[in-house]
Amino acid sequence: VIVPVRDERANIGPCVRSLLRQQYPAERLRVLVVDDDSSDGTSEIVAELAAQDERVSYLRTPALPPAWKGKPHACWIGSQTIPADTQWLCFLDADMRADPLLMASALQAALDGGIDLLTVSPRHELHTFAERLVIPCGLYLLGFCQDLAKLQAPDSHEVVATGQFMLVRREAYEDVGGHAAVSTAICEDLELARLLKRRGHRVLLKDGSRLLATRMYTGWQTLWPGIAKN
Repeated sequence: VIVPVRDERANIGPCVRSLLRQQYPAERLRVLVVDDDSSDGTSEIVAELAAQDERVSYLRTPALPPAWKGKPHACWIGSQTIPADTQWLCFLDADMRADPLLMASALQAALDGGIDLLTVSPRHELHTFAERLVIPCGLYLLGFCQDLAKLQAPDSHEVVATGQFMLVRREAYEDVGGHAAVSTAICEDLELARLLKRRGHRVLLKDGSRLLATRMYTGWQTLWPGIAKN
């Protein structure tokens, strides 16, 4: 599991601890936190977690190359350090909280369905008035503006995906060039999913609301830049 971070002090601890609680063979699960120039104490939290559990490791990215965006760079750097015999990579945002059955359930779904890239939509936890007002509106808008069955059909060249949780077969990831192939993309998740599907790999989005939760924004100050980007 590769977790790209930048200034995620408030999130990285709960995120990593939820991964360490997975009902998944301990000898087959590793968590790599890839730090894209954090300055808020994120690295100290990860160091403490790594000292407590050998499955956790920390990597700081080198300087961002010209034209690259930070998140695809962190994901790419992380993917290049993974042992060669690793069959599956999972990219997870730091504001995610995983149920103990998430990883086993996601991998089983991918294997059963012959899925090369499985993305999972989380349950949204809403606390403030701003969150309750804006986020459901955005989700309703997405729901009515997209024909999910049509987008996800094998003969469609389009996709629907979320970068919040991306479980990808390593062989397929490397076949399309991984995150290096979408290095300049703001919505790198969709671009990577498109590359995979157009190369003949199976891509699917599933509902993960019982197994994955997030609180993406905490009020107007974080809502506005996040929604504007999307």
